[in-house]
Amino acid sequence: QLQVKMIDVIEGEIRLPAEITKDRTDRSVTIPKQLLEQLRKMKINKFPRDFYVFTTDGMPGPVMTSHNYYLKKWKQFKANHDLPEEFKIYAFKHTGATAADQAGIDRRAIKEQLGHSSLQMTEQYLDSWSSSISEEIRDNYPTF
Repeated sequence: QLQVKMIDVIEGEIRLPAEITKDRTDRSVTIPKQLLEQLRKMKINKFPRDFYVFTTDGMPGPVMTSHNYYLKKWKQFKANHDLPEEFKIYAFKHTGATAADQAGIDRRAIKEQLGHSSLQMTEQYLDSWSSSISEEIRDNYPTF
């Protein structure tokens, strides 16, 4: 349901109206600089404002994809690359949040980006998603 008019490449945010959010409230999401660069390269702001961002040909257009379009594509991708069935597309959100946390981004900012209602919810998710493996210990442990 994301439309071109909801993307602000100047401010670097996506403004989501209540009718398309999970909790039915207006909210804004910060666009990471890597994605913002891609949106600027494709000149997203030159497309008609009422075009949908996610279409079947990969470019903004007048017809949005069905609810399951990308889920079907993800299942095809998993099958073609011998990935286990338990790999869910939603895990990309978890991976991004965990990476943000490990990069030292304030958990309150992560909470806002994820759209969680409380910091406690975000912390529960981040703590359950995080690996118990310490890269610092693995990579820097002294040799005997």
